[in-house]
Amino acid sequence: MRTVVDASVAAKWYLPEPGGDAADALLAEAAAGTGALLAPDLLVPELANVLWKKVRAGECGAADAGEVLDLLEDDCPTLLPSRELAPRALDLALALELTVYDGLYLAAAIESEARLATADAALARAAGSVLAEVVRIA
Repeated sequence: MRTVVDASVAAKWYLPEPGGDAADALLAEAAAGTGALLAPDLLVPELANVLWKKVRAGECGAADAGEVLDLLEDDCPTLLPSRELAPRALDLALALELTVYDGLYLAAAIESEARLATADAALARAAGSVLAEVVRIA
């Protein structure tokens, strides 16, 4: 099964957060070849921003944050160009009252005929109105 993951899910692969086991299960499916992970290329800078916030809050060190980005190199989903997803993302953002950033993940799922995995409750609710399957990581 193809799954678009957002940065909230990718962060749970590396940081001790609630929902880490469910996020890890998606990564394990991909590693076993029983699933494929996808994301808009926005995932990388968005995950880096999550790490920046964690460092600023004293929740992890700068070196640890750098290691997470190194680990992402091995675990990185197939990245889809945001430039190609942007028109649909804008339409979705306007129609569903999302940010365009969230619209990119939703557009990627629609374009790829994939489910969406997110820990973002608002995105999960909005995605449920247009996707057959949404995986809410709590």
